[in-house]
Amino acid sequence: MRLLPLFAFALACTPVEVEKDSSGTLGEDTGDAGCEGTPPDVVTVTVGEGDVIEDENGNQQPSVRLSVEFEDVDGDAHAVAMDLWWDDAVDGAVDTSGAANASLSKTALTNNGAPVDECDGFGGTLIVDMGVTGADLQFSTQYDFGASVIDANGYASTAVVATGTTPGPL
Repeated sequence: MRLLPLFAFALACTPVEVEKDSSGTLGEDTGDAGCEGTPPDVVTVTVGEGDVIEDENGNQQPSVRLSVEFEDVDGDAHAVAMDLWWDDAVDGAVDTSGAANASLSKTALTNNGAPVDECDGFGGTLIVDMGVTGADLQFSTQYDFGASVIDANGYASTAVVATGTTPGPL
C-alpha cells in the first residue's frame, strides 16, 4: 500500500518515526511503566477532503483527510501509532480482524516544539491525508473508514468508524 500520510497533531505536534521490527510490533517501550495499563479511546473520527499532495515522483493527487480525536486516561499516549481500515461496503463497520489497510509508525508527540513528557500524553487529534490515486482508494467513492490509536505501551483502542467520500481526480 503506497499512501502519503501527512500528520498534524493537536497542540502543534510533529512526528518522529520509530521503526517496526520484523514481527510488525512497535518495539520495546523505554518509558516509565508507571503510566501503563489502559488503551486509549478514540472519541471521534471525521472524514473530509484533504490537501493536494505530491507522490514520490512529484505527481499531484487529491487526498482524503481523517481526523481522529483520542483520549488516554493513563497518559501513555506521549508516543502513538495508528491503524486504519476501510471498505466500500458502507454499513458503518470495517473488518479489523486482518491486517490494517495502512499502519502509521509510532510517533513521539510534541507541544510547541518540546517533547510531550512520558505519562503526560492524555490525548489529542491525529490528522492524516491519504492520497487518492484511483488504485488503493477509488475516486469519488463512499467508504467506511476505521481508526485505532495505539499508545506508547502498545495498547490499542477499539476501532471507531466514520463514513466519507473520497475526492474526484484533479
